[in-house]
Amino acid sequence: MLPPDPHPLAALLTASDELAQAGLLSRDSGPAGLSVTLVERRNRTLLVTRDGGSGFAIKRAPGSQVPSFLRDEAAILKYLWFADPAGATRWLPRLLAYDEDRDVMITGLFPQASDLGSYHERVGRFPSWIGRAIGEALSWLHGLSLPQRTDSAVRVVAPLAIRLHEPTLEDYPDMSPANARLIAIVQSRPGLIQALDELGRGWHGNALVHDDIRFDNVLARARTRGASSLCIVDWEVAGFGDPAWDVGAAFAGYLETWILSFPIARPDALHRPEGEARHPLEAIKPAIRTMWRSYVAGSGLDEGAAGGFLRRSVLFCAARLLQAAYERSEGQSELLGHDTLLVQVADNIVARPEDAVSQLLGLLPEHWLAA
Repeated sequence: MLPPDPHPLAALLTASDELAQAGLLSRDSGPAGLSVTLVERRNRTLLVTRDGGSGFAIKRAPGSQVPSFLRDEAAILKYLWFADPAGATRWLPRLLAYDEDRDVMITGLFPQASDLGSYHERVGRFPSWIGRAIGEALSWLHGLSLPQRTDSAVRVVAPLAIRLHEPTLEDYPDMSPANARLIAIVQSRPGLIQALDELGRGWHGNALVHDDIRFDNVLARARTRGASSLCIVDWEVAGFGDPAWDVGAAFAGYLETWILSFPIARPDALHRPEGEARHPLEAIKPAIRTMWRSYVAGSGLDEGAAGGFLRRSVLFCAARLLQAAYERSEGQSELLGHDTLLVQVADNIVARPEDAVSQLLGLLPEHWLAA
C-alpha cells in the first residue's frame, strides 16, 4: 500500500514494488530510472515517470473501505476502452492493472502535461483548440453505446449540486461552518431553489457521463502532430447521467477561472471594470464558443434540440459553481470572498439564463449550432 506520508525514497520503492507486482516492471531493475511525485486529492496517486517521459499513475484510496471507488473507475475505463479503442486512445488514460483485493489501480501516464488551470496560467491565454478538444471529448463520451445496467459497477449518478439546498441529517456532521452558511444562503434565494428543483426533476441517466468535469481533471500538453494533447482523468464517479451536467461543468470551469482571478473578492467585484480580473472574460469567451460548437457538431444536436440543451447546460453551470463554492469552503470557519462571488454568479445565471448565454459565455444565437 502507499505509505501514509512517503519520503521520496520510500515513495520510489513503493512505486517500484507496485509496478513489479502488476507485472509492469522487472523486480531486477528496481527503481532505477524512475522519478515519483505524490498527488493527494480524493485518492492518493503516485505519478511515476521513466527516463524518456513515459510512465504510470498508481492510485489508491486513502480510506479503509475495500473495494473503493477505484473499482468503479477501473470498470468504467475498461468498458470505455472496449466500446471505442480509437476514441479512448485520444481522450483517456489506459488502464494497465487493477488489484481488487488490494484496491490499487495503475494507468498509463499522460506525460509532459498539466491540469488546465496550470496550463492556462503557464501559457497566459485560453487556446481555442482546448475548448474544441473538450467539446469533442464530451460528445464522444455521451454518444457511446451504453453498457448493460445490470452491470453493478456502472452506477446511476446524480451530483451533489442539485440537492445542495436539501441536505440530509447524514450531511450535517461533515459540514464546516462555512458549508452551513453557504447552504443557508442558497436556501434564501428562491431562484436558486427553483432552478435546482427543476434540474433534479429533469435529471435522467441516458448517457455515460464523467460527473466530475473540472479543470483539475482535464490534462493538456503542447500539441504535436499525431499525438493526443488532451486527456480526461479521475473517472471514479462516472456512470449513467445527464450529459448537460458535464457540459455545464465545463462552462463552469471557465467561469470559475474568471471569478477566482479577481484580485480582491469584494461584494461589488462583478460590477467593477472587467479589466480588474487577471483573466478577463473576453479573453475566455472564444474558447467557450469553440467548445460549445464542437460539442454540437460531435453530438449531432439539431436546431430544435440545441437551444433547450444549452439552457439546461447553463443552469447546470450555475449548479456547478455552487458546488465549487461548497467544496472550497469545506473545513473553513467562514465563507471567503471568492466563494460568495461564485454564489452570486450562480444566482445571476438562474435569474437570467438567456443573458448568461450571451453575456457570460459569449454564445449568440448564431453560435448555438455547429459551423
